[in-house]
Amino acid sequence: VFYTPYLQFPIGDQRMSGFLVPSFGFGKNGLDLSTPYYFNLAPNYDLILTPRFMSDRGLMLTANGRYMTEHTQGSALVSILPGDQDAGRSIDSDRWFLNFKQNGADKHWESMVDYSSVSDSQYFHDLGSSGIHGTNTAQLRQQAQFDFLPDDHWRLGIMAKDFQTLNDSRLFDDVDYAIRFNKLPAWYRTVLQNDQLIEPHEVLPSLFADGNYNLDNGLVANLHHSFTRFDHKDAISRYYTPADEAFLQNQLFFNTNISDVNPVTHLTAIDPFTRQQQYWGERAFIAGSRMNLDYNLALPLRSDGAFFTPKIGVRHVSQSLDQTTFFTPNGNPSASAAYVSLDSGLIFERNTRLFGNDYTQTLEPRLFYYYSNPGSQKDIYNFDSNALSMSYSQLFRDYRLAGEDYIDDSNQLSFGVSSRLLSPSTGRELLRLGIGQAFYLAKRDVVLEDNPEKAQYERNRSRSALVFDAAARLSSKWDVRTETLWNEDTASRERQSVALRYRDGEGMMFNTGYQYIERENEWQPAITNPYTGNLINPSGFAPDPNFGTNIDRTVQQFYVSGAYPLNNQWSLIGHWNRDATNSRNLETIAGVEYDSCCWTVRVVARQWVVNQHFVSDTSMQNTDNGIFLQVQFKSLGNVGDSVDSMLSNSIFGYDDRYKTND
Repeated sequence: VFYTPYLQFPIGDQRMSGFLVPSFGFGKNGLDLSTPYYFNLAPNYDLILTPRFMSDRGLMLTANGRYMTEHTQGSALVSILPGDQDAGRSIDSDRWFLNFKQNGADKHWESMVDYSSVSDSQYFHDLGSSGIHGTNTAQLRQQAQFDFLPDDHWRLGIMAKDFQTLNDSRLFDDVDYAIRFNKLPAWYRTVLQNDQLIEPHEVLPSLFADGNYNLDNGLVANLHHSFTRFDHKDAISRYYTPADEAFLQNQLFFNTNISDVNPVTHLTAIDPFTRQQQYWGERAFIAGSRMNLDYNLALPLRSDGAFFTPKIGVRHVSQSLDQTTFFTPNGNPSASAAYVSLDSGLIFERNTRLFGNDYTQTLEPRLFYYYSNPGSQKDIYNFDSNALSMSYSQLFRDYRLAGEDYIDDSNQLSFGVSSRLLSPSTGRELLRLGIGQAFYLAKRDVVLEDNPEKAQYERNRSRSALVFDAAARLSSKWDVRTETLWNEDTASRERQSVALRYRDGEGMMFNTGYQYIERENEWQPAITNPYTGNLINPSGFAPDPNFGTNIDRTVQQFYVSGAYPLNNQWSLIGHWNRDATNSRNLETIAGVEYDSCCWTVRVVARQWVVNQHFVSDTSMQNTDNGIFLQVQFKSLGNVGDSVDSMLSNSIFGYDDRYKTND
């Protein structure tokens, strides 16, 4: 008689406490061993404690708990690695990660919390799930919101929001060291600083009250009120002169009040960092508050073959800024304007027969008009606004900006026509084709672009890109979608996407697609003179605009992915994403899966690009490789790294591969 180890796990829905199957591997952290233990504490809450030993770093502990009450559900995760033996310079050896999520609802209220925080910018690269999750995470959301619904007409709310922006402090320390010993020019630090993400303003807090009334005469009244307080860790505390602003000129920040002429000398200048006309606009971070009002009345009129919706409203925005600058001289800017929109369309239907099948075909022309003239808004400060991407649906909206800093100034007429094929028995859409365009009847002053030439073009263009949108359900297993934005002024694409998908409901799936986004070339200054080999302006603050390279920043990517069952248990899994602009593979996945009634095993090899420095310079982005193993007992959940989560993020429709389109 001798002792043998055994494994006990539930065979039904009932949970039980105990060890989960450990995960282990060898990699950049040395021996990496995790032994999770599951605590079935109560029917409505549980906990997983995971000690993780890394021979090159030390002992890490992760606690992941879930809970559910009558009105809320949430989760909390805490990971702690005290005294990291391989943290490196500029990183505190005590490393941690915190994530808390909660959603709640009752008859008269709703709540949401989504909070994440991390000890340092390199945590995910060094410790994040062995490279599966978060290695390219650049910002962490920190948001809480509570809404009160007193009746069927009003929603009152309060919201606080911030982001933890991750910038690579180790990289800047290395650059400072190289500058100190004359291995890099002093101005190169500015190049890296320009390439980092801009930290957004904190929202502390935002109060809003939204009302909606459907009146007996058919009118719909919408009443929007909001008050928001903004702060920023780098907010200025005094008036900024033109000399002060000059030091900020190479720190990217969007603002509508920009010019290609120096407001002091009235001369054009070339920015040596971008080799473009110098940006003259606000770059300082200013704290302050903003109030926004939007009252409107709409009258939706609809019949079987037509609709017409006139809307009239008034918008008001006012700001109270803590400081003023040369570019933002007014501490209390405001704007008010009435606006009107007319949305109309016709719907024609006919029965038709194609390829031996009966269909209902529609023809749907649509005409939309919007007008508002708030006057000059050059004194308005941009806290959180940006331009929305153009699409077929965007042609028929009475706003083109996200955020509430500005009032849309436009005299715009949009026209589109679409056609659909519908199943006569179910009414399901089988084919949709649409084409449309917006025509700007007057100059638009509010343009959120940092490039003066692009801003001037957008401000004066007389028409939008021609938008083409199509989707087809080729069969119960195949569907295709595509969108193209064509600029008639330049005879070129602004954006294009194509996606073809297959799913048979029995585990076989296939995706392929293409994406194109037009972006301007980016000037990359040369560090050394190509003729002499010497550093360019080593102790100065600017590069030489005569030496450098134009980098193509156009997005042009192809992808192919799928899953192929070999039999009832074994399947092959694959994914390939190609960056055609930079001639590199962004991600390659190849794996095999074994699936039985009680457990699943996945072995996946992955190669992927890691942007650990948070820069757009592709030469500074590294490629990582990994082989991942996951054992999943279906009554216990996932054990080991969450490979299925990685596959879900990379392969569209991976979670639904056993579902059909019917």
